[in-house]
Formats: sequence, structure tokens, C-alpha cells
Amino acid sequence: ELSMECEPLARSEAISTASVLGTRVEVELEEPGLVVLETDADPSALGQRLALCHCISEHLFSCPPSELYESMREVDVPGPIRVHATRVQGLLNGLDLAKVNSELGALLGEGRGVDIHEPASEVRIVLSKQANVARCLVKIDRPSFEARKVQNLPFRYPITIHPKFARALANLARVRPGG
Repeated sequence: ELSMECEPLARSEAISTASVLGTRVEVELEEPGLVVLETDADPSALGQRLALCHCISEHLFSCPPSELYESMREVDVPGPIRVHATRVQGLLNGLDLAKVNSELGALLGEGRGVDIHEPASEVRIVLSKQANVARCLVKIDRPSFEARKVQNLPFRYPITIHPKFARALANLARVRPGG
């Protein structure tokens, strides 16, 4: 799930980083706000490196919004669960996010339970050109980049770049771990 601050940069960063951390990367699906990759890169390692993404997830399915509720009945994830729906760039405005969260949370939580604070599985729904459903594996620690901004450091440099963009540039340069 990509950050929308600079989507083309975020998309390229995800693909570059997966190619550095894995032996194979294939782009399966690209939509505004997300890229689905088939890769053998470790999700935890990706989560440690990526700066312009929100989370690394296991893609479960994509479907037209009209099929979302029926398709969710087939999702099998450990419970308790939390459902988090988000809309990208005003697409699929006909769906009420709060309603999607509560109704699909109730549907998936049946027999599994719902825990919005510490779920075993967070099911993320990205409403883009279609409804894209995934199970979050790793959340990117985006606040840590804010904490490393120059005004929060004990020393100053006259020219700096925001830490998340510095990390993204290193990832685009395909710097290997420890390199």
C-alpha cells in the first residue's frame, strides 16, 4: 500500500527494494495507491527498508466493488480481526468507508472475533480502480522518519533532505543491506 505523497516514487521504491532483497520480482497489479508484487523478498525486511509505503501485505484478491461483500465471505485469516478500508484519490466514492469497515468487520469477525486494538489479522481494503483486499503483514514505521528530521537532531546541517526521501533514494539506487 503506497504513500500518496509521491506515488510514482513510492511505486519505484517498492519494486527496487524488492529486487534488492529478493531473487525475483514480478509486478502482478498496479493501481493508484498500490502495487502487487510476486516476490520472494522477506516482508519484514521490506518493512525495515521502505519509506514511502504504509504497509506490506499479502494480497488476497481484487474485485469490482459490487462483488466485495460476497468475495469477503471466502477470506480465511486468523482472528481476532480488524478491517481497515481506505479510498485512493476519490475513487469509488459510492462506498461509505465507515460502513464498509463495520459491515465487513462484522462479516469477517463472525467466529473469529474482532479486536480493533491488537488483532491477529488486519484486513486492509484499498478502494482504487477496484476493491483490493489484503492481509497486513508489516506496517511501515513512518513516524520514525519524522523523528529523524534535522530539527530533531542534536546537530545541524545547512542543507538536508527529509529522511523518508533519503531512504527512498537509497532504495532506488538499489543499495544492498550493509552497503
